[in-house]
Amino acid sequence: MGKAFLLFLISFWLHGVGGRWEYNDEQLQHGGTTVTLLEYMGTSRFWFESLQNWQSELHCDDDGEHAITERFKPVRSHRLGSAAAVEL
Repeated sequence: MGKAFLLFLISFWLHGVGGRWEYNDEQLQHGGTTVTLLEYMGTSRFWFESLQNWQSELHCDDDGEHAITERFKPVRSHRLGSAAAVEL
């Protein structure tokens, strides 16, 4: 499993943990019932917040370029003759 995918899974899990904590707190304040992590991850609220977050991460700038691809552009190393991602 790649490091990037592992970081994605960890961030997704942490978003669920934090969101569930806030959701359960709101539920208790209004006399509702609490949910488990898996139950929370099945709510429309979790998916709405997750997709909103990813949409903001992958937004396009004024030139139509994706911000994430603009930040990590491949550059050619003259010494090694290979492409490498470099943060600008």
